[in-house]
Amino acid sequence: MNFLEWTLAQTWDMFTQKHTNPMYVGSRRLIHDYKWKIPGGMFFDGTVEMKHAGYDGPGKISNLSRFYYNAEETQRALDVYKAKAISKRKHASIGITTKNNDKGEARQDHCIQSVVIGHYPVPRGQHYTEVDIFYRGTEMPRKFMADLVWFRQIQLAPFQEIFEKYPIHNVTLHFSAVTMHPMFMPVIFPWMKWNHLRGWMTMLKQNDPRLFKYLMGWLHRYWVDYDDSTHRYMQARNTKIQVEKHISPGMIKRIKRYTERNYTK
Repeated sequence: MNFLEWTLAQTWDMFTQKHTNPMYVGSRRLIHDYKWKIPGGMFFDGTVEMKHAGYDGPGKISNLSRFYYNAEETQRALDVYKAKAISKRKHASIGITTKNNDKGEARQDHCIQSVVIGHYPVPRGQHYTEVDIFYRGTEMPRKFMADLVWFRQIQLAPFQEIFEKYPIHNVTLHFSAVTMHPMFMPVIFPWMKWNHLRGWMTMLKQNDPRLFKYLMGWLHRYWVDYDDSTHRYMQARNTKIQVEKHISPGMIKRIKRYTERNYTK
């Protein structure tokens, strides 16, 4: 299993788990205090790309760097890490504050708060690295999958030589809050097999009927009864455009038939 397949599976599993009292903010499903532990070798395999998050071109990466990448802070952390951990071959860790430009009063605080990189010496064994990333909150799957590409290409890139010498065991993501908006869920549909998608949607129907109903509502707007009101909503329009760049006509037909059978007002 590659990192893209793993990420798709973990995303769906997170939101199809049965909860006795699921939380919502409008139509967004909300989960508090969640953790992902990603095998280090998988994290850097390059299979997650910006297109999988529904973005074109370098604009999203540049935007993330504008808010989160502080070159001076990253270089300081790299220098300390080399001096305290690598040169002395003993346990040490560094923290990188991932706050660059202010996001303004109209927005909430930065979603990505910090990164911790630790060196772990094993007696008579291979030393290894652990990476921990701390989130105030994120939206899955769209914004989060773009973050994964940004971490690989930008924030963790200066440490790549160290990671090659001392491999990463795990990249652990700590989320204070995770949301999933059904409007954005279709961005991952082009990268899934129909039997997997149908199985997950059926499980969602059983375990969280409310989120399933919201999802059917958006699929109905996209591919059953697309009208001017949906077209005028920029984020919905862009989501539909991005999905249709990559999804097969046969997959859309299957989604449409499934939606027609399960959609309720």
